[in-house]
Amino acid sequence: MSALAKYLIVDGFIVTGSDKVYTSEIQLLRDMGAKVIIGHKAENVKNANIVVYNSAITGQNVELNYALKNKIPIISRAQLLKMIARQFKFRIGIAGSHGKTTVTSIIAHIFMCSNLSFTAHIGGNDKILGNLAMFGKHMFVSEVCEFNKNIRLFEPDLALCLNVDNDHLNCYSDISLLKDTMFEYLDKASSKIINIDDQYLKSYKNSSLTFGITQGDYTIKNERKLESGLINFDVFEYGKHLLNLTLNPKIYYTHHNVLGSICVARELKIAKQYIINGFDSFSGVERRNEYLGSFSDKPIYIDYAHHPTELKVALNICGDNLARTLVIFQPHTYSRTRLLFEDFIKVLSACNNLIIYKTYAAREDFDYEGSAERLSKAIKQSNYYNNEEDLVNHIIKYKDNFDKILVLGAGDLYITFKNLTKKRP
Repeated sequence: MSALAKYLIVDGFIVTGSDKVYTSEIQLLRDMGAKVIIGHKAENVKNANIVVYNSAITGQNVELNYALKNKIPIISRAQLLKMIARQFKFRIGIAGSHGKTTVTSIIAHIFMCSNLSFTAHIGGNDKILGNLAMFGKHMFVSEVCEFNKNIRLFEPDLALCLNVDNDHLNCYSDISLLKDTMFEYLDKASSKIINIDDQYLKSYKNSSLTFGITQGDYTIKNERKLESGLINFDVFEYGKHLLNLTLNPKIYYTHHNVLGSICVARELKIAKQYIINGFDSFSGVERRNEYLGSFSDKPIYIDYAHHPTELKVALNICGDNLARTLVIFQPHTYSRTRLLFEDFIKVLSACNNLIIYKTYAAREDFDYEGSAERLSKAIKQSNYYNNEEDLVNHIIKYKDNFDKILVLGAGDLYITFKNLTKKRP
């Protein structure tokens, strides 16, 4: 939402807004000229010509109700994204249950190194580009979210789908409907790129390009781990050697993220040297295995992982050090926890030192069946906390039991631990 607000400010619109809590992102918007109020009040929208709301806003919101009552035009965030995208000659959509933000960021770096005219709308904060990279108005690249079927509104010329997983099942009665929605999104585009390794996407028959570790138009061979911890491998295009990459696996995460990004670039006929330069330029995204600093002499890493599949990847990065890692997980929404309860138990049971922190409810009302407390009770070796003071006290008291701290989740613990690292007790 903030990236779209930035775009509108640069495009000459007067932008106002409101949020529940103050963040650095709000300060950035204020510095750009937006008027942002902390707290939702009807008076905040009195002078608005259009009111934009995101999917976290419920029908009980006082600002939304005021707009409805006073016949102020209302559009969703997804509708605004569609309107902005239509200003560009060529639109690229990055979809999938996992990896959208990383891939969108990598593509933005490749485009930047290629001196292309583009704007990138990124769902997280790239460490160099932020969440909005404006380098022209020819191409628009955006990650598109499947939540609430918002993906149906985006109109891509080139559509990439990374994977399909059992997320947002509160919006889809079963995963087959999610798969169908992804297929509908792909069908809109003239160029369609899919991960052929994905168990659902491999049945899609109309793709322009495919990628996979060992099968597809783009593949990976000759992988080796270097003493530095980096990974080196060759990328093949239609069976012929294309390029060699040396990358940090803690930054780009998966081979499929790499291949998906390369497919987009090659579909646009970008030279291989610009692709290599783009990967060299990319230094990661905030909240993706990000080092925050230290507290109680323990390094703190934070990751946005909030789905069992993502948790597994984040924990695998720890390797043999997982046994000496304090893992703090904050579930994101009650519905996701309830629907994937057994999957969460299976993944998190691999942790020796585990804290489950109170659920970040986002748009949902309390539901004990999907609560963090119930999840903690189901995992014997875990501790449950519902306030920051007890959480911090645990870290201080048991700091000899672990060597580092890994914070997982898409909630507000990111702000908590950013502030905590500044205190340095």
